Amino acid sequence: MQEFFYDLLYMLSRPVSEELVGAFLSASINFVTGVLLLVFFIPDIGTTWMNYGLTVTTFLAVPLIWSTKPPPSRTLQPQKIATAEVFSKIA
Repeated sequence: MQEFFYDLLYMLSRPVSEELVGAFLSASINFVTGVLLLVFFIPDIGTTWMNYGLTVTTFLAVPLIWSTKPPPSRTLQPQKIATAEVFSKIA
């Protein structure tokens, strides 16, 4: 699933380099993982918070992903430009 988010972010932030987007996403995932691992050091925290946390984050993330509009396809633009150049040379 993580590869899906990397590809989605690459497509949505197309003018920005993939290295920068990947570094930002990796750093944010590592930060959240570190916070979740540090929660276990809280005395008597139990494990029921994990069930609620997973449910809440799923219900928050799914509508956000569904509301994301797909970026325009990159493969159609070069074809249109190439076709226009060929037809302009013929005419």
